[in-house]
Amino acid sequence: MKFTFSVSPNLHQKQSTKRIMLELMLGLAAVYVFALVYYFMEYGSSYALQAVLLLAVALVVALVTESVFALVLKKNVRQYLSGSFGWITAIILTMMCTIDITPYALGVATFFSIFFGKLLFGGFGNNIFNPAAFGRAVIFNAFMGAATNVVTSATPLTVIGTAFSWMPGSESAITAMMEQVGGLTTLFTGWYPGAIGETSALLILIVGVILAVRQVIDWRVPVVYLGTIVVLTAAVALFCGIGSYSGLPGFIWYPLVHQFSGGVHADGSGDLTDQCAGTRAVLSGCGDHYRTDPIEGQSAGRLPVFDPDHEHDDPADRIGDGWQTAGRSCTGPQGICRSGSTGAGGDLVGSQCSHTGPRGSFFFRKYTCEQ
Repeated sequence: MKFTFSVSPNLHQKQSTKRIMLELMLGLAAVYVFALVYYFMEYGSSYALQAVLLLAVALVVALVTESVFALVLKKNVRQYLSGSFGWITAIILTMMCTIDITPYALGVATFFSIFFGKLLFGGFGNNIFNPAAFGRAVIFNAFMGAATNVVTSATPLTVIGTAFSWMPGSESAITAMMEQVGGLTTLFTGWYPGAIGETSALLILIVGVILAVRQVIDWRVPVVYLGTIVVLTAAVALFCGIGSYSGLPGFIWYPLVHQFSGGVHADGSGDLTDQCAGTRAVLSGCGDHYRTDPIEGQSAGRLPVFDPDHEHDDPADRIGDGWQTAGRSCTGPQGICRSGSTGAGGDLVGSQCSHTGPRGSFFFRKYTCEQ
């Protein structure tokens, strides 16, 4: 008898992991093209070419790193790359960086994100940290001074954080702050410098809605995440007595500034396609905003990398056992799901099921039994 083992994600559904990653890549591509258009129109072709160069460097480093790793393990390189999705990490990491980062710094960070953030943990499905955010942490700690001669105007986060400390104390200060960042419309459309793929809240929301309709992401995660930000920032505005702006009371416009500036919406995508997230993804969304505010004040975006809740999935998932797979077909005793694979009845058996009752089971590992 032969037992074949493969790692998560293995939630049995119509969409394959490759299909999910393809649709995610198309969404990322739309946001990236928006950034190219912005930098070309506002700063010229050299800035757009810099963005292309950064992405090319990240992709090459990611693919080379994974190819060498596959050769060392004596695996088929093409098959390994097709199931490892290293290019997704490279794209996301590039889009988390500002346009002025050096290709060298991004290349080193990409290597760390792929090798130390994913491959050493066993590859795709086994990593306990977000690989792209792991690479961004490397840049934040080791390459913050590594910048090219590509210069842009100050980002809204820099203006709000340094000049106003996120707390404009008077009507005149509020007006001055919003004039410097271009107002709510500019923040919403993303027509300002910042992290390459994190500025346009409008476009990211559109992509997010499409992915949710396509069932690539779980809509509950971004809703809880963004809703938490609204509630907390509205409470801060009321508690601190932040005044009105353009007729909007502080508890309305102030949360919108937090929503539209920096990488709030892009940050929410960190767990959206995590097929092992479950309840933990929603709970982590509640804490991501204020857990990352110290970083937000110093960089172009948020950085939810080392989430302790990402390391320990089971306790959080038990809180809402089964809802992440509610409505999905699961038959047989002890969470045996009919998968159509060869062997003993074509059964897919999870060795670590978070729930094995009638509400369905979630499989972190897959075993195929062959006679």
